[in-house]
Amino acid sequence: MNTQPARIHCDDGAALAATILYPPDGTPLRAVAVIAGALGVSSRFYMKFAAFLAQHGIAALTFDYRGTGKSAVATDPRGLRLAKWGTQDIDALIRRATDMAEGRPVFVVGHSMGAQLLGLAVRARRLSGAMFLGASFPNVRRWPLRRMLMPFLLFNVLIPVIGRLSRSFPAKALGLGSETIPSALMRDWGRWTRHERYLLAPEFGLNGASGYAELHLPVLAIEFSDDDYVPPAAAEALYAGYPKVDWEIRRKAVDTAPVGHFGFFSDSHRSTYWQEALDWLNCRIRTART
Repeated sequence: MNTQPARIHCDDGAALAATILYPPDGTPLRAVAVIAGALGVSSRFYMKFAAFLAQHGIAALTFDYRGTGKSAVATDPRGLRLAKWGTQDIDALIRRATDMAEGRPVFVVGHSMGAQLLGLAVRARRLSGAMFLGASFPNVRRWPLRRMLMPFLLFNVLIPVIGRLSRSFPAKALGLGSETIPSALMRDWGRWTRHERYLLAPEFGLNGASGYAELHLPVLAIEFSDDDYVPPAAAEALYAGYPKVDWEIRRKAVDTAPVGHFGFFSDSHRSTYWQEALDWLNCRIRTART
């Protein structure tokens, strides 16, 4: 397999650190996939799954959002806004993937925040499909009463208070990911979570310039019953936010080894969940060619 570091330039001039994984020599390129990660999760986390896709002829791009990971150095902290992860970052990755594909299908694998923000990317309309993992529009009222305390404290106390007192939010220490996150981004997220319509609320001014209502493409959404980050009501809210998407929702009951919010990307699932995902992508690739 061929792995190449890259700098992806957004329309607003920001530069993102990315890695492109090409299929091995002798394996034809069949499609290209962008892996849009979760809040506070390094692009390194997705490398094994990206390599799996590349081994099967699907070139994969992983990247760090502006203000995080290897993209933090080149980011002006004064202009950080969480919505730009969708309007600029994911959009720029789709542009690069489309250029690489040369007419072949292009997909986005959206994990958590990556799934939430896809509708902000204008170029998402060029996709042949998408796959969502751990996808939701979180709001404290969407958790069952017995599990409501922790999201309430996070959204209504920790994010507003720490976000004002410190430039960096200790997401890793709080179990929200593997990276420290600029507080400006967390404050944006906190404001979204406190609104029933999440980022689609008119007061945020995002949906009018985005493609949520118009995005029409097939999406496979995989849910896991032990994902405490995604109560069913929050997942349903996200699905409703993409009204024209052709949804295929697969709900997995987890009875033995935990999967949770992050476990899908463990290579222990290579022959199970990863193969299931690949089968779906292969089906969409064949459909795109007909």
